[in-house]
Amino acid sequence: MIVVNIITLLLIITIFILWKMKKNYLRFNFSSKDEKERIDLNIDKLLKEIDNEITVAAQAFFAWKSIHNVASKEKNIEKALNANALSWNIFLHSLQATFFIAIGRIFDTNPQSCSIHLLFRQCKNTIEEFSKYSLSQRRTEEAGGVKPAYLDDFIDKAYEPKPTDFKKLKKNVSRIQKNYEQHFRPVRHKVFAHNDSDYISNTSALFSGATIEDAEDILRTLYKVERVIRDLYTNGKEMNFGYWELEEDYILKYNE
Repeated sequence: MIVVNIITLLLIITIFILWKMKKNYLRFNFSSKDEKERIDLNIDKLLKEIDNEITVAAQAFFAWKSIHNVASKEKNIEKALNANALSWNIFLHSLQATFFIAIGRIFDTNPQSCSIHLLFRQCKNTIEEFSKYSLSQRRTEEAGGVKPAYLDDFIDKAYEPKPTDFKKLKKNVSRIQKNYEQHFRPVRHKVFAHNDSDYISNTSALFSGATIEDAEDILRTLYKVERVIRDLYTNGKEMNFGYWELEEDYILKYNE
């Protein structure tokens, strides 16, 4: 009975992630060639879009990892999964594909794509959105147009970033971008996005470089970067990359 319950829970988690992936991907419609429509996305909207992509990638990855971990430790569960091997292979493949496709979207260098790079460009081009004045305006609007009593002291303590702050923060993205391009992008392009004839019978050669440790490093770094910018934009907090941590249990339960 316990085995059935655990398998059912894993199945529910998997279905939820795939459903959310479909929901988010349907919201991303960049078929239009009107670049101005994309460039005019404000910081708040971009942060929400990037957060959605990171969440989908992280949920797919950690769900895939959890299923493998549980099956490797519990022989009864492994036996039950093997009894329905075809179905579970489909689920696991779907989670794996979701992860690789999602991180590819995040790292997309196409200027027309909603990616982490577009977020940084917008931060640089509209740095006034992080000013004390803009923060004060947003807080007042959130309060229904009435200036909150706490606002003066709050704004006085707020941090106004300089372009060099974003340049320093982006170094974290540049580091994991190199790892993605070297080890993860080939898998995405040659296995999931396309069916490269050179690797049909030898996909293990591609997957060997895309380690679990590196995947977690990529996800945790992206999460930290997004949270740092969000905290700066929302609360005027000075950038503190080391403050934020991506918790596996939280990301599997997260649902907006």
